[in-house]
Amino acid sequence: MLEWKDNLNILNLYATKDIILSCAETGQLVTFSAPSLRDLISNFQLNICVGFLKKTYTELQKAFEIWEPRNFYDIFVILITKAGVYREYIELKTNVWEGFKVLFKKHELTCTENDIYIDDVFLDEGLFNVIIYLLKKLNGESVQPPVIAKTPEEQAFLDEMNKMNEKIARIKGQNKSAKEDDLLKIFATICYIFPMMTFDYLLDQTMYQISWLQKYASKGVNYSIEEKAFAAGNMKKKLKFFLEK
Repeated sequence: MLEWKDNLNILNLYATKDIILSCAETGQLVTFSAPSLRDLISNFQLNICVGFLKKTYTELQKAFEIWEPRNFYDIFVILITKAGVYREYIELKTNVWEGFKVLFKKHELTCTENDIYIDDVFLDEGLFNVIIYLLKKLNGESVQPPVIAKTPEEQAFLDEMNKMNEKIARIKGQNKSAKEDDLLKIFATICYIFPMMTFDYLLDQTMYQISWLQKYASKGVNYSIEEKAFAAGNMKKKLKFFLEK
């Protein structure tokens, strides 16, 4: 499996939503277009695609079990190349494929009977895992970069570990339910501390950027409270500006 790297950087995302994926072994480069909140809201097929790619192997394995997928990469390839020709999967395949094209809109995507290509770059498991990692990271999730297996035995072990981690994450998330106005509250907090920003501006950012802003906006609110307490003589410790590390 080839090892792919990304240049995801919070500063770069404010300049451009293009993330470069590179493989040192082959010298190949692929441009991933990070979807903003507005993109996800306005593009139905992109929303379906990202929602599908954020699912887990254990959630989807039963629907594709006749093809005996080994992991989530297998499920994605099966959907686009094999299962997508059947009536039960045609609509899902179309939406996921068209949405996937948006993530790589600077390239031409093609598929054969068994394989998927981004221009002339073969979508192997290593590249696919980096794409999933990026989507989760851009969604504001705390995730670790994918580990590259050196042997089939290591890969089998990683597959089993991933399945176990998926089950643990699903159990932890069962009792969590986001309220429909949670995101608006985050926007309001950010705009309160950074009044030059607007809801319209924030919609053009990724959740990764929103989460970064939210962290400092929350610190800004605390600083504002401590500043008043310090001025009134009710706080003895030294006041630390919220943007300081």
